[in-house]
Amino acid sequence: MHYSKQKFEDFIVNSRTILNISTRTSGIKEAVGNFGYTEERLAEGQRLYDELVEIAKLQEQKEEEKKVCFDRKAAFQAKVSADYMKYLKIARIVFNKDDEAFLSLALKGQRERTYDKWYHQVSVFCNNLLANPEYIAKMKMFGVKKSNIEDLRDELYALQRYMEECTRISATVRRLVKDKKYRMIKWQEWLSNYIKIVRIALQGVSVENKKRLNQLLSHGE
Repeated sequence: MHYSKQKFEDFIVNSRTILNISTRTSGIKEAVGNFGYTEERLAEGQRLYDELVEIAKLQEQKEEEKKVCFDRKAAFQAKVSADYMKYLKIARIVFNKDDEAFLSLALKGQRERTYDKWYHQVSVFCNNLLANPEYIAKMKMFGVKKSNIEDLRDELYALQRYMEECTRISATVRRLVKDKKYRMIKWQEWLSNYIKIVRIALQGVSVENKKRLNQLLSHGE
């Protein structure tokens, strides 16, 4: 049985069928038992299968958490960006003839597109504006209070916490993908060897058990 030839979900279902037939059919257990596949060895296969299923479910759960996290982060970033752009446009009017303020508040040019660089732009704007009482006084003349900029800075910090959470979940997903791949290989190795033994055991059994073994093998194709 090769994972590359089947969808993962199909592989899992067929694997479970093979285990069920193997453990619940006395004739099959007796046939493979003669070739070293005792109760303990079949239990080892069950354990490898269960571990793979468990890690696959956990990965699926974390993938969903990752999606929700990034969706939430994107929505919140859109709000922060909208507030920032409003104050930025006002600042460009307020400091139109103040080259020093334009440089200090990073007012010139396009806004960055990557998160880290964009975050730096907004952070520079908030921190340098709040650090200069004269800038705040001028902004207030156009309806922007110090508290407005403080709120924007706090939103920016909250956004970064969202981003850090999403980054942690992403790291967990990467670890689970790696773990799932490892467990998949271990389970495939066990199953491949088992099916080879079943094919050998098939040669010396009764007609009825041969039918059952053929049924088992059909799920390994």
